[in-house]
Amino acid sequence: MDDKALRQWLTHNPLTKLTEHTITDPAVSLTEIEKIQRNGYAIVDGEMELGPRSLAVPVRERDGRVIAAANIATFTGRTPLEELRDGSGWARSSRHLSRSNVVTGSGLPTQSLI
Repeated sequence: MDDKALRQWLTHNPLTKLTEHTITDPAVSLTEIEKIQRNGYAIVDGEMELGPRSLAVPVRERDGRVIAAANIATFTGRTPLEELRDGSGWARSSRHLSRSNVVTGSGLPTQSLI
């Protein structure tokens, strides 16, 4: 989705505040999305419910299209946020999966990822 379409969607589809961490302001959402694109990973930390934390990275087809996401989930009491923020290792793993032969041209896995 391009930036204009994303802005329009955020303007016409207000987000529901589920916790004190939920981002509902369209401008703040756009800033967060830009940060995610720049970093190559996304972190969810109490935006939907308090307690769970997760980090997700894209898995891309050889032509660059995102075809899947790899995610790791944990809890606030178990994993410090700083540990997830060091998502560079996960971003590298995502790039490795994207370049490997794990994914075929059809986008279907050819072997187990675990």
